[in-house]
Amino acid sequence: MNWLLGVNPWGTSMITGIPENGDYPLDVHMPFWRLKHQVIKGSLADGPLLSSIHEGMLQISLSEPDEYKMFQPKHITYWDDWADYSTNEPTMDGSADLFLLLTYLYGAK
Repeated sequence: MNWLLGVNPWGTSMITGIPENGDYPLDVHMPFWRLKHQVIKGSLADGPLLSSIHEGMLQISLSEPDEYKMFQPKHITYWDDWADYSTNEPTMDGSADLFLLLTYLYGAK
């Protein structure tokens, strides 16, 4: 859970809109962001990928400079950029799993 909320090499949450005043995926590969610049809270971004796989994917490029460049490990890549459908696209199955985990943690208090 800590990793998803920012205890990771990039220091960013992997959940859109959470934490409210923190660093989270903003420029996601999602129509709401691309067309209206509207953040939809609670979507889990796919997250980092082995660099060797990411570099071989078709038509992935940065639309602007990588704000996490100084934090990128050599072996894994994460880009918060709408043009990256691989690491920065919200995932429905991951978001559903996140919802179940958060519901469990809320009930476990």
